[in-house]
Amino acid sequence: MTSVGGRMRSLWLVFLLAGCKKDDVETADLLVLGNIHMDVETETDAIAVRNGQIVAIGADAQALKGTGTAEVDVGDQHVFPGFHDAHTHLLAGSFAFARLLLLGTPSMEAMTTATVDYASDLDPEEPWVVGYGWLAENIPEPDGRAISEVITDRPVLLVSNSGHEAVVNQFALDLAGITAETPDPPDGMIGRDPDTGEPTGYLVEGAMTAIATQAMDEYDDARLSSALPGKLVDFSRSGLTGVSEILAAPGFDLGRPQIYTALEESGDLPIRVTWYAPLFSIDDFDEIEALRDNNPGELVRFGGAKIWVDGSMGSAEAWMEEEYQGNPGSFGTHYLDGDALTAIVFEAETRGIPLKLHVNGDAAVDAALDAFEAVAAANGSLTQHHILDHLCLADPDDIVRISTLGLSVSVQPTHYAAANLGETAEYLGEEVFSHAYDYSSFVEGGIPTALGTDWPVWPTTHTLLVAWSSTKTGAERELTMEDALRGYTEGSAAAINRSEDLGRLDVGYLADFVVLSQNPLEVDVDAVPDITVERRFVNGREIH
Repeated sequence: MTSVGGRMRSLWLVFLLAGCKKDDVETADLLVLGNIHMDVETETDAIAVRNGQIVAIGADAQALKGTGTAEVDVGDQHVFPGFHDAHTHLLAGSFAFARLLLLGTPSMEAMTTATVDYASDLDPEEPWVVGYGWLAENIPEPDGRAISEVITDRPVLLVSNSGHEAVVNQFALDLAGITAETPDPPDGMIGRDPDTGEPTGYLVEGAMTAIATQAMDEYDDARLSSALPGKLVDFSRSGLTGVSEILAAPGFDLGRPQIYTALEESGDLPIRVTWYAPLFSIDDFDEIEALRDNNPGELVRFGGAKIWVDGSMGSAEAWMEEEYQGNPGSFGTHYLDGDALTAIVFEAETRGIPLKLHVNGDAAVDAALDAFEAVAAANGSLTQHHILDHLCLADPDDIVRISTLGLSVSVQPTHYAAANLGETAEYLGEEVFSHAYDYSSFVEGGIPTALGTDWPVWPTTHTLLVAWSSTKTGAERELTMEDALRGYTEGSAAAINRSEDLGRLDVGYLADFVVLSQNPLEVDVDAVPDITVERRFVNGREIH
């Protein structure tokens, strides 16, 4: 049966060709032939591309072949819409991965030794000794005092893999003015000696802000982004044609979209970048608007503002309705109370700025939904397309609330893998953990669901591996491969409010697509990670 859309496309081409000689017809720049998946349900055998946009499909597309049309026949390979990672910290991660990597470091003693050895060979022009990636499970009692005894002449900053904890030396504490008299911020904690009260160099959540600001101020754009171009190539080769880029980490303001704008202008940007500026308080809106207005682009676009509502689930700092079983008396950390969050949503709606909210625990999810509902009730509706990120634990009633508000969710299946291997189940208790990371509930609730990595928190860019991992979170909460691919295509396009031109392959959509060695919908699910990305196209241009 021919669909209404198919008939309309054919009629469009008839009108285009009527009364014209073939030489007069504006032919396609690119014709792609073979197994073409317009989405996970619909296939065609040809798409025609002109000026970066799909202008015809099927027989209509083949009719637009001219003498100047480039042709790509994929044979027995498969074309899919380009994948979009809905949550990355690419600038931050490329910076961190070019420095001391602490992934897998087994103990605080080993981390101290690795840091001292790294610092001894470090370029004297490097402003800080920076390390990244230590795991709370391996280092249950982080402490910077041993490092302080050896590295006395320059600041040290060692950030955990979650980005929500850090170990620093005394030099760094002095720069930030953190002493025994410094109170814990309301959204964080300063580790202290139980006898003297002196800071140990362990900082959690908002307590990192002062030191993070000191550190990042020492890095100009060139030094901060020196490793970014290479990492962009890695992302592209994994099949990604776009990312949602968070220009921040907890306490770290990396709001420098001009770095990506410059790469686009020089022709060195292989993927689309939808960027989010950090919003730590309501006072940041003016600066965010200026960043948005001063950084226009085609591949590089403003997505909105990123807000941290609570802390990390992995470090037992997610904001919970009930206390952590593994940490009695603790309900986690939150950066904003309900009134402050509601005020921010009001301001975002007034200024036309979408919000991307970091919400891990069920209390954080509830607070965010309360804020959105209050603003929607006052204004009649929400005008911006907002996103809830992570949602490790959400009450079933919240699924209906999210859907009613028209929000998207962005989830990272590898967070479940990390939680399952770590101590999250112990923190939460088995009963609560059994219904955490229930991504299928969002899909079943009709909520646009986007997938991503949260790179470098999960240090792989292997898109199909992440898609595969989403099918391995337990029978009641795992996604199907169809849902996983939708999450990387249509779901991610919806999250960045571009469902009209990205996320599928059809007339009027941009020609962002990948060529895969096999069809992930046909092979055994455990063979999906072995599928290779053969070719990538952005705006109809092949990326090499």
